[in-house]
Amino acid sequence: MLMSKIKSILIVTAITISILFVFEICARFYIDFERGNSNVGVSERNQNLNYQAFTMWGKNLDSESKVFNNQIVTENTFKILLLGASTAEAFNSDILESDFSRFINRPVKVFNAASGGFNIRQEAIALSLVAESVKPDLILVLDGANDIIHATRPGTILGTTYVDRTYRLMLQKPWFSPFVYLLQNSQLFNGVLSKTKRNTYDSAMIDSRVADATAVYLQTRDFINLYSKGANIPIVFMLQPFVGFSRTDNDAAARNLYKYRENGVLKGFELISNTDTNGLCFLDSNREIEDKKLDLHFSDDVHFKDLIGYHFLSTFFLTAYKSCFIK
Repeated sequence: MLMSKIKSILIVTAITISILFVFEICARFYIDFERGNSNVGVSERNQNLNYQAFTMWGKNLDSESKVFNNQIVTENTFKILLLGASTAEAFNSDILESDFSRFINRPVKVFNAASGGFNIRQEAIALSLVAESVKPDLILVLDGANDIIHATRPGTILGTTYVDRTYRLMLQKPWFSPFVYLLQNSQLFNGVLSKTKRNTYDSAMIDSRVADATAVYLQTRDFINLYSKGANIPIVFMLQPFVGFSRTDNDAAARNLYKYRENGVLKGFELISNTDTNGLCFLDSNREIEDKKLDLHFSDDVHFKDLIGYHFLSTFFLTAYKSCFIK
């Protein structure tokens, strides 16, 4: 009798796993058809598996910054430190180096300390890890989206990273780790979860969370600015582009896909942009995008399909640097 029950349980389990496997394959085919990549979102959900001290994940900044400075062959080199998240991480350094080099008539090298998923508190930590090694002549900050977007996700603890709950679960209950890993990599599970969140989006609650997240962002931005002033390093802050401000036909698909969280991000960006920036060299790239109807070729709500967007950002950074620091 016992063996019969065990056999039945094993058969039911095998059938259930097989059905879920088929559904997972179907979900990946659907995502590949809709988004052009069946692995969309997987790498972001697994950031916590690429552990780095202090920042929680990302690059080995302490080591890479030392290597960077050892590779500088001339004392005349103008060094730029770039901080931010995934949009900044994907910034082609050649573009910034070329644009700034032509203006200042010196060799320029960029150390990119940005990492996908970072919020501004992680950027502040990244700055503290690399500043003494890099000894930058200019700091560029391109951010804002993650601090607001992560706040629109109920369950995320404001002021922490968006994978904080995952870390806590895997550290406090390590026996759950294999299941956490499977769920993080399941497009079926995360598709259902994402759909549920979109259908239960509470605007009033999101507005409150966005306001609180913005306060954390502004407080940390002030800290970074004070550091740069104390170290006598020019710094330019840019609120990164968001597709909600684009009015071009090419960006319509990306805008519609992320329409559900657009209002929350627009509210957060408005709060940041309307805050007193006295003492800051601050740029709102989105006002340029909206006013001039720029076509930056967004691939989703904050990333670009090609380098057109980065050429715009580089030119905008250089214009601000001239305006704020070149007399």
